[in-house]
Order: sequence, then C-alpha cells, then structure tokens
Amino acid sequence: MRRLLGEILVESGLSPERLKKALELQKKRGGRIGTLLIRLNFLTEAEVLDSLKGRLAKYKVPRSVVFADQLPRNAVRMQAADANGSGNVNIADAVYLFSFLFIGGQPPPWPYPECGAAPAPLPRTRTVSTAAGA
Repeated sequence: MRRLLGEILVESGLSPERLKKALELQKKRGGRIGTLLIRLNFLTEAEVLDSLKGRLAKYKVPRSVVFADQLPRNAVRMQAADANGSGNVNIADAVYLFSFLFIGGQPPPWPYPECGAAPAPLPRTRTVSTAAGA
C-alpha cells in the first residue's frame, strides 16, 4: 500500500495545520512536500528521516538530505555547447553551428577542432551464448 509522506509525518507528530500550509505553498510554487516542510522550519532533516525509518523499507529511506539551489554543471561540456563563444548556451549556438556546417560560416571557438573524434557507438545487438545441447 502506497502512503503519502504527509500522512507519515502527521502520524509522527507534525501538526495537520502545518502540513496544510506546506501543501498550499506546494500548489502555488511547486516543489516537494518534504523540502517545503524543512525550508519552512516546520521540521528538521533529522525529524523527516527518523519518521521514515520505522515506516518504510530500509533501502527506501535516504541516508542524508542535501539542498542545492542549483545543480553543478560540467564546465567543459558547457564551453563545448557554447558554439558562438557568447558565454551562454541558447538557440544562437545552433544557428552558429548550422551556419558553419552548411553555408561556410566561421568555425566554432575552442574546444573545436581539438575536441577529438566521437567515441564509437555501442553495438545495438549482443551475442548470447547458450550451453551446448540446450
């Protein structure tokens, strides 16, 4: 039987009024209910994890909670995607590449052409050996 995080937390001692406030905020702004409850200071990370430990399978309970305002980006990949060297990755990069490829426009800046050859594609089929006589 699937249970909602809010139900589990109310059973663990969270007041229904606080859950309702967090759910209203979730409807307005989106986001995950557990994250909202922690950011509103209605619960701590430890309280959320402790409430889940007794009610979910061990492998479903996270070991820790980490908040990040922005996910890290791979700088080299972002530079490679910035075909026109503007410092941003947007539709202008695609236009710049099409201009270079099809109408003889300027070549892209570094890492082109030093970026190397594309890796060989993986085979789409695989051979499965069976035991003799099977």
